[in-house]
Amino acid sequence: MKNESIQNSNRVTLDQVHISGGYTGYFSFFLEAMRNKQVCRLIKDGTSILDLGCGRAEILRLLYASGKKNIKYTGCDITSECIDYNIIRHPEQKFALIDIEKDDLSILGSNYDYIILLAVFEHLSNPCETFKKIADILSTDGTIVLTVPIPQAESIYRIGARLGFFSKRAQSEHSSIRIDKDMLNGLPSCTNLRLNRYQRFLFGFNQLAVYRSPIFSDN
Repeated sequence: MKNESIQNSNRVTLDQVHISGGYTGYFSFFLEAMRNKQVCRLIKDGTSILDLGCGRAEILRLLYASGKKNIKYTGCDITSECIDYNIIRHPEQKFALIDIEKDDLSILGSNYDYIILLAVFEHLSNPCETFKKIADILSTDGTIVLTVPIPQAESIYRIGARLGFFSKRAQSEHSSIRIDKDMLNGLPSCTNLRLNRYQRFLFGFNQLAVYRSPIFSDN
């Protein structure tokens, strides 16, 4: 799969990326950094990564900074400005403009070692069906990692967005589906994966869920 570029991509500014990608709240960058830090430590060097909802691909920069420079990264986002910006910033990696709920994910290839979705699932209208699609392109011994706020945090995000602390656009796009530990545990019921690890972070307001096949869960 080749980089999917948009006309005049060299004109994309960081401000455009921040506005279109929902990075407009005072704490948006802090939240992103904390999510990336949690997930970066789980990823091994020399592996393939599919980042669904990659935004500015900041986790790629963090992986490089931590010495993991032999990774094969594919970043996907629904926002063209983010993809344009990433293509310019990281020409050595792959990026694609895609809607993970509507589009056929097989066009991205398969057998990924890691598929990550950071602050993405709370925006999906059908997270269970999307999870099945994602599992289909994961390698047999691969890992799915996702982060999502706890349901109780929604009121905090809503008030914070009104005050400018969090992105109003990102908060307004949250679905009404309750995503708690029980829901995350049952998410892979129609796949051969299981919830291998669950933890809270960001003062308990965010959830980290790691999925693997039970055959490889101890590796």
